Amino acid sequence: MSRLRLTSFIALALAACNETTPKAITAPDAVVQTATVTRRDIGTLGGTNGYAMAINDSNQVAGHSDVSSSSHKAFIWKGGHFTILPNLAGSKTSVANGINSKGQVVGYVSITQINFHASLWRTPTTVQDLGTLGGPRSIAYAINTAGTVVGASDINQYQNAPFIWQNGKMTALPTLGGPDDHAAFAINATGVIVGQSETSLGKHRAVRWVNGVITDLGIWVAGWPSPPGSTTRGT
Repeated sequence: MSRLRLTSFIALALAACNETTPKAITAPDAVVQTATVTRRDIGTLGGTNGYAMAINDSNQVAGHSDVSSSSHKAFIWKGGHFTILPNLAGSKTSVANGINSKGQVVGYVSITQINFHASLWRTPTTVQDLGTLGGPRSIAYAINTAGTVVGASDINQYQNAPFIWQNGKMTALPTLGGPDDHAAFAINATGVIVGQSETSLGKHRAVRWVNGVITDLGIWVAGWPSPPGSTTRGT
Protein backbone atom coordinates (compact mmCIF):
# COMPACT_ATOMS: atom_id res chain seq x y z
CA MET A 1 0.00 0.00 0.00
CA SER A 2 1.26 3.45 -0.81
CA ARG A 3 2.10 5.36 2.37
CA LEU A 4 2.46 9.11 1.95
CA ARG A 5 3.20 10.08 5.52
CA LEU A 6 1.62 13.09 7.23
CA THR A 7 5.06 14.54 7.85
CA SER A 8 7.27 17.07 6.09
CA PHE A 9 10.71 16.17 4.82
CA ILE A 10 13.78 18.29 4.24
CA ALA A 11 14.29 18.74 0.52
CA LEU A 12 17.42 17.73 -1.33
CA ALA A 13 19.48 20.81 -2.14
CA LEU A 14 19.85 21.80 -5.76
CA ALA A 15 23.53 22.43 -6.21
CA ALA A 16 23.59 26.14 -6.98
CA CYS A 17 23.02 25.27 -10.49
CA ASN A 18 21.60 26.26 -13.75
CA GLU A 19 23.70 23.46 -15.24
CA THR A 20 21.93 20.39 -16.51
CA THR A 21 24.98 18.11 -16.32
CA PRO A 22 26.68 17.07 -13.06
CA LYS A 23 30.14 18.30 -12.15
CA ALA A 24 32.79 16.43 -10.21
CA ILE A 25 32.78 16.99 -6.45
CA THR A 26 35.94 18.78 -5.33
CA ALA A 27 37.52 19.40 -1.94
CA PRO A 28 36.50 22.63 -0.17
CA ASP A 29 38.72 25.68 -0.61
CA ALA A 30 41.25 25.85 2.22
CA VAL A 31 40.73 29.62 2.64
CA VAL A 32 37.00 29.34 3.24
CA GLN A 33 36.19 30.28 6.83
CA THR A 34 33.33 28.95 8.89
CA ALA A 35 30.66 31.63 9.22
CA THR A 36 29.43 32.77 12.61
CA VAL A 37 25.79 31.80 12.92
CA THR A 38 23.33 33.26 15.37
CA ARG A 39 20.49 30.95 16.31
CA ARG A 40 17.06 32.45 16.94
CA ASP A 41 13.98 30.79 18.32
CA ILE A 42 11.08 32.24 16.34
CA GLY A 43 8.50 30.67 18.61
CA THR A 44 5.19 29.02 17.76
CA LEU A 45 1.61 29.95 16.98
CA GLY A 46 0.64 29.20 20.57
CA GLY A 47 1.16 25.46 20.71
CA THR A 48 4.09 23.34 21.79
CA ASN A 49 5.93 22.64 18.53
CA GLY A 50 6.94 24.75 15.55
CA TYR A 51 8.96 23.96 12.42
CA ALA A 52 10.74 26.28 9.98
CA MET A 53 10.99 24.51 6.62
CA ALA A 54 12.22 27.02 4.02
CA ILE A 55 13.43 30.61 3.58
CA ASN A 56 13.66 32.93 0.57
CA ASP A 57 16.03 35.81 -0.22
CA SER A 58 13.62 38.27 1.41
CA ASN A 59 14.05 36.40 4.71
CA GLN A 60 10.50 35.13 4.66
CA VAL A 61 10.37 31.83 6.53
CA ALA A 62 7.75 29.22 5.67
CA GLY A 63 6.83 26.60 8.22
CA HIS A 64 4.13 25.14 10.40
CA SER A 65 3.21 25.13 14.07
CA ASP A 66 0.85 23.79 16.65
CA VAL A 67 -1.86 26.33 17.43
CA SER A 68 -3.48 24.15 20.06
CA SER A 69 -3.68 20.47 20.93
CA SER A 70 -6.14 19.96 18.06
CA SER A 71 -4.96 22.48 15.44
CA HIS A 72 -1.77 22.81 13.38
CA LYS A 73 -1.27 25.56 10.79
CA ALA A 74 1.12 26.73 8.10
CA PHE A 75 2.72 30.13 8.47
CA ILE A 76 5.01 32.75 6.98
CA TRP A 77 7.35 34.45 9.46
CA LYS A 78 9.35 37.62 8.87
CA GLY A 79 10.92 40.15 11.17
CA GLY A 80 9.41 38.70 14.30
CA HIS A 81 5.86 38.46 12.99
CA PHE A 82 3.80 35.39 12.07
CA THR A 83 1.22 35.35 9.29
CA ILE A 84 -1.05 32.33 9.62
CA LEU A 85 -1.92 30.86 6.23
CA PRO A 86 -5.55 29.85 5.61
CA ASN A 87 -6.76 26.27 5.62
CA LEU A 88 -9.24 24.70 3.26
CA ALA A 89 -12.78 24.70 4.60
CA GLY A 90 -13.18 22.28 7.48
CA SER A 91 -9.47 21.51 7.80
CA LYS A 92 -7.56 21.78 11.08
CA THR A 93 -4.12 20.91 9.73
CA SER A 94 -1.89 22.64 7.21
CA VAL A 95 1.86 22.40 6.61
CA ALA A 96 4.15 24.69 4.61
CA ASN A 97 7.23 23.07 3.06
CA GLY A 98 8.57 25.57 0.52
CA ILE A 99 8.55 29.24 -0.45
CA ASN A 100 9.75 31.05 -3.58
CA SER A 101 11.13 34.55 -4.15
CA LYS A 102 7.62 35.94 -4.61
CA GLY A 103 6.51 34.69 -1.22
CA GLN A 104 4.32 31.94 -2.69
CA VAL A 105 4.16 28.93 -0.40
CA VAL A 106 3.48 25.22 -0.95
CA GLY A 107 2.77 22.31 1.36
CA TYR A 108 -0.35 20.35 2.15
CA VAL A 109 -3.71 20.67 3.89
CA SER A 110 -5.69 17.87 5.52
CA ILE A 111 -8.87 16.82 3.73
CA THR A 112 -9.97 14.19 6.24
CA GLN A 113 -8.35 12.80 9.38
CA ILE A 114 -6.08 10.56 7.28
CA ASN A 115 -5.97 12.16 3.83
CA PHE A 116 -4.30 15.37 2.68
CA HIS A 117 -3.76 17.29 -0.54
CA ALA A 118 -0.86 19.33 -1.93
CA SER A 119 -1.70 23.01 -1.57
CA LEU A 120 -0.51 26.36 -2.88
CA TRP A 121 -0.74 29.71 -1.12
CA ARG A 122 -0.27 32.32 -3.86
CA THR A 123 -0.93 35.05 -1.32
CA PRO A 124 -1.13 35.00 2.48
CA THR A 125 -4.93 35.05 2.27
CA THR A 126 -5.65 32.42 -0.41
CA VAL A 127 -5.15 28.66 -0.56
CA GLN A 128 -5.53 26.35 -3.56
CA ASP A 129 -6.03 22.61 -3.47
CA LEU A 130 -3.71 21.15 -6.14
CA GLY A 131 -5.43 17.77 -6.09
CA THR A 132 -3.76 14.38 -6.56
CA LEU A 133 -2.75 11.95 -9.31
CA GLY A 134 -5.80 9.84 -8.52
CA GLY A 135 -5.09 8.60 -5.02
CA PRO A 136 -6.22 10.06 -1.70
CA ARG A 137 -3.06 11.94 -0.70
CA SER A 138 -0.46 14.33 -2.08
CA ILE A 139 2.26 16.63 -0.72
CA ALA A 140 3.94 19.65 -2.33
CA TYR A 141 7.57 20.18 -1.35
CA ALA A 142 8.91 23.07 -3.39
CA ILE A 143 8.01 25.92 -5.74
CA ASN A 144 10.30 27.95 -8.00
CA THR A 145 10.03 31.58 -9.07
CA ALA A 146 7.93 30.65 -12.11
CA GLY A 147 5.35 29.06 -9.81
CA THR A 148 6.11 25.47 -10.82
CA VAL A 149 5.41 23.08 -7.94
CA VAL A 150 6.91 19.64 -7.28
CA GLY A 151 6.01 16.94 -4.80
CA ALA A 152 4.58 13.44 -4.47
CA SER A 153 1.13 11.93 -4.80
CA ASP A 154 -0.66 8.63 -4.45
CA ILE A 155 -1.77 7.22 -7.80
CA ASN A 156 -3.96 4.61 -6.15
CA GLN A 157 -4.03 2.62 -2.93
CA TYR A 158 -0.79 0.81 -3.78
CA GLN A 159 1.39 3.23 -5.76
CA ASN A 160 2.69 6.76 -5.58
CA ALA A 161 4.60 8.99 -8.00
CA PRO A 162 6.59 12.22 -8.06
CA PHE A 163 4.76 15.10 -9.71
CA ILE A 164 5.23 18.46 -11.34
CA TRP A 165 2.34 20.95 -11.18
CA GLN A 166 2.22 23.82 -13.65
CA ASN A 167 -0.42 25.76 -15.57
CA GLY A 168 -3.09 24.29 -13.34
CA LYS A 169 -2.23 20.65 -14.07
CA MET A 170 -0.51 17.95 -12.00
CA THR A 171 1.59 15.54 -14.07
CA ALA A 172 3.45 12.42 -12.93
CA LEU A 173 7.20 12.36 -13.47
CA PRO A 174 8.92 9.17 -14.68
CA THR A 175 10.40 6.82 -12.08
CA LEU A 176 12.99 4.04 -11.94
CA GLY A 177 10.31 1.37 -12.02
CA GLY A 178 9.41 0.61 -8.42
CA PRO A 179 5.79 0.86 -7.26
CA ASP A 180 6.40 3.22 -4.35
CA ASP A 181 8.95 5.49 -2.62
CA HIS A 182 9.01 8.28 -5.21
CA ALA A 183 9.09 12.05 -4.64
CA ALA A 184 10.28 15.29 -6.20
CA PHE A 185 11.80 17.39 -3.42
CA ALA A 186 13.23 20.52 -5.07
CA ILE A 187 13.17 22.55 -8.29
CA ASN A 188 15.43 25.38 -9.42
CA ALA A 189 14.81 28.45 -11.57
CA THR A 190 15.54 26.57 -14.79
CA GLY A 191 13.12 23.78 -13.96
CA VAL A 192 15.66 21.11 -13.01
CA ILE A 193 14.12 18.84 -10.38
CA VAL A 194 15.74 16.50 -7.84
CA GLY A 195 14.26 13.84 -5.62
CA GLN A 196 14.02 10.15 -4.86
CA SER A 197 12.88 7.06 -6.74
CA GLU A 198 12.72 3.34 -6.08
CA THR A 199 13.95 0.79 -8.61
CA SER A 200 12.09 -2.38 -9.56
CA LEU A 201 14.53 -4.22 -7.26
CA GLY A 202 13.54 -2.08 -4.28
CA LYS A 203 16.68 0.09 -4.26
CA HIS A 204 16.25 3.74 -3.31
CA ARG A 205 18.08 6.19 -5.55
CA ALA A 206 18.69 9.91 -5.67
CA VAL A 207 17.45 11.16 -9.05
CA ARG A 208 17.21 14.26 -11.22
CA TRP A 209 14.69 15.23 -13.88
CA VAL A 210 15.61 17.55 -16.76
CA ASN A 211 12.81 18.29 -19.23
CA GLY A 212 10.97 15.25 -17.91
CA VAL A 213 13.90 12.85 -18.39
CA ILE A 214 15.02 11.01 -15.25
CA THR A 215 18.68 10.40 -14.35
CA ASP A 216 19.78 8.02 -11.61
CA LEU A 217 22.29 9.89 -9.40
CA GLY A 218 23.10 7.03 -7.07
CA ILE A 219 22.10 5.23 -3.90
CA TRP A 220 19.87 6.88 -1.34
CA VAL A 221 22.25 7.23 1.62
CA ALA A 222 21.30 5.65 4.95
CA GLY A 223 20.46 8.34 7.46
CA TRP A 224 18.93 10.78 4.95
CA PRO A 225 15.31 11.73 5.60
CA SER A 226 12.94 9.00 4.43
CA PRO A 227 11.04 10.05 1.31
CA PRO A 228 7.26 10.26 1.21
CA GLY A 229 5.56 7.01 0.41
CA SER A 230 8.39 5.08 1.98
CA THR A 231 8.10 2.02 4.15
CA THR A 232 9.01 2.81 7.73
CA ARG A 233 12.57 1.71 8.41
CA GLY A 234 14.02 0.70 11.76
CA THR A 235 10.75 0.94 13.65
